[in-house]
Amino acid sequence: MTVDYLIKLFKNCEYIKDFELDAGFLSDKVNSVSVVPDGDEEIIREYADGAKIKGYRFSLIIRLPSLMGNNLQNLKLLENISGWISSVTPSGRMEGVPLRISVVQGATLYEDNIHSLKYIIKCRFSYLQE
Repeated sequence: MTVDYLIKLFKNCEYIKDFELDAGFLSDKVNSVSVVPDGDEEIIREYADGAKIKGYRFSLIIRLPSLMGNNLQNLKLLENISGWISSVTPSGRMEGVPLRISVVQGATLYEDNIHSLKYIIKCRFSYLQE
């Protein structure tokens, strides 16, 4: 359910609105994005009334074109996406009350081939479970 929530949230990101967006699977096509869970949820804080702030770690994997002279454009795009992640205020319905998304590790080149570059941005989604 959390991945579905994140997919809906990222569909509103102006920087990837025309990209192919999926969960757990990254297309071989350039300009594609995937939300991939990075493990179990973690408890960040517990309250006396039983409520918990939980963290859900995930990676945003992005495939961009590999063209000579295009690297600066790719880096600017990745910086904009990271900035959007850090500034977005999650809302809507899910299993808890959405609090925030933060970038844990900025964009890192994950794979380089002749046709495309694959970058990974590590993130954490925090929410309150009452």
